[in-house]
Amino acid sequence: MNNRSIEIAIIGAQKSGTTSVLRFLGSIDNLYSHQQKEFTFFVENEEYQKGYEAVFGSYFPDWNGQKVVVKNVGIMYFEEAAKRLSEHNPDCKIIVILRNPIDRAYSHFWYSKQLGFENENSFEAALELEENRLSENEQFVKHNAYFSRGLYANQLKTVYKYFDPSNVIVELYDDMIADQEKFYDGLCQKLGLNAPSKLPSVKNRGGRSKIPYLNKLVLQESSIKRISKVMVPKQIRKTIGGAIKKWNKSNHQPPSMNPRTRQLLQERYSGPNKELSGFINRNLDLWK
Repeated sequence: MNNRSIEIAIIGAQKSGTTSVLRFLGSIDNLYSHQQKEFTFFVENEEYQKGYEAVFGSYFPDWNGQKVVVKNVGIMYFEEAAKRLSEHNPDCKIIVILRNPIDRAYSHFWYSKQLGFENENSFEAALELEENRLSENEQFVKHNAYFSRGLYANQLKTVYKYFDPSNVIVELYDDMIADQEKFYDGLCQKLGLNAPSKLPSVKNRGGRSKIPYLNKLVLQESSIKRISKVMVPKQIRKTIGGAIKKWNKSNHQPPSMNPRTRQLLQERYSGPNKELSGFINRNLDLWK
């Protein structure tokens, strides 16, 4: 391992406060985190083929010897990504934040709507389509695995396959929301860090796209995007893409979940949550 290697990685779960954790760790002296919401190197094959050193500067332009911290919520879900991270640094400290899988799935659905990756009008319809979708297309696996991303025990088994359990920190989103200062103090203790005297104010607000196709155009691989990679410098592409996403986002408060849908999901997650509870040695009755 060289001193530019990743030493702390936040790997999931999606829609569980991971961006806030990244920003918090990035505020600590001697740690350096990327400004992008996701470090996609281990997840995106095209980027991975370029090599870590080739992409390092685009994520950490002002790095000056600090410990490197990254976040990508796909690493926990995609085994190949976890394997790649392990090959990069098998001693990397791993952070996993788990949220009630029902609330996580619902938040994920509306996030995909915001980004333009979900055409179904109802959460229920998307859940019904999920199994077939995931067998059809890689884009569905990336953006529409609402139920399956909440099967945490299976994903943690994969994580422990590549990382020593002593290097894996599993926390609950519920604890973060209940008492942020206590949560972050505890996280710093487990990482062997000195907590900052003041917590950074970070909110990852949800929303909805004014024009869903615009976000999809910016995010999804396409002939237009491939041409722009050749014709337009990367920093300019990022600036334009960020401006489009910012303009295209509108405040939107999702409706409450249908109580019947929540009940059905509680039944579907009952067994997996029981397995997870034993796996992480934590009572999860608060998710019922």
